[in-house]
Amino acid sequence: MQTLIFGALILLLALGGGAFVLGKRKPWTQRWSLMLGAFLIGLALDLVSKEVAFHYLPEPRDTHRIFSWWSWTHARNWGAAFGMFRGKHTFFMVVTLVAFVAVPYFVHVARQRIKLTAVVMGLILAGVAGNFWDRMVFGYVRDFIDWHTPPSGFLYDLTTRFFDTNTWPTFNVADIFITCGAVAAVLFLGQPEEEVVAEEKGEDPAPSQAPQAPGAPA
Repeated sequence: MQTLIFGALILLLALGGGAFVLGKRKPWTQRWSLMLGAFLIGLALDLVSKEVAFHYLPEPRDTHRIFSWWSWTHARNWGAAFGMFRGKHTFFMVVTLVAFVAVPYFVHVARQRIKLTAVVMGLILAGVAGNFWDRMVFGYVRDFIDWHTPPSGFLYDLTTRFFDTNTWPTFNVADIFITCGAVAAVLFLGQPEEEVVAEEKGEDPAPSQAPQAPGAPA
């Protein structure tokens, strides 16, 4: 069974890489190829990392310390990212369906930073799909990334003051894609319109010209 799973994940990686190559060769399919490539590669990375972590940490709360601030921990999350909304299965179904409709729509209507939009939205969708797969197959989301501060010092005092613990809620690669993708969408998805037109045609955006002084020859 594990061999079959890893074979399917390798296939996802190969298809994702192929989508990126197709996007470079055919500019008119670029946004969809980039979104599909990011989605497949992101989904494969999320599922592979979960399989590896839970293979070596088979029992709940099994822990392997990597650094003083980072461990792998077997955690079963019945909620959303970072343990929120536990037990809200209908809520998760609705959010997943909305994401699978909204993300392609945003890519379709994008007029600013089209390449970045396609990749970011593909990774967000990969995160949503990865956690949705876990809920459908296992009934919970497999989390394993465990970050914590040293047992004393400034960071310990800061985190315990605000979170009552020195450990951040356990999370996974899908949560990283969703969170970082949402932040990137808010902060970086914007550029001048002339760059958008050039990007659609597969051309380099024209350099902006400095304004001419009054009376200067054209």
